[in-house]
Amino acid sequence: MQVYIAYMGALPEKASYSPMSHHQNILQEVIELSSVEDSLVRSYGRSFNGFAAKLTESERDKLAGEIYKLI
Repeated sequence: MQVYIAYMGALPEKASYSPMSHHQNILQEVIELSSVEDSLVRSYGRSFNGFAAKLTESERDKLAGEIYKLI
């Protein structure tokens, strides 16, 4: 496993938007063996929209198709 940063661009302007919930929901779709809580390293929701997560190569590949930029 390696830590990757998923960059999702600017934060939506909706007041009801919850970056942490959105990031957890995305990870639920790609995580295979571990839990979202074990994978999510950090959720970014002030300067930009994104998160850092510990992922396997196959999880990284799945996520790369859904995210603007995976570093």
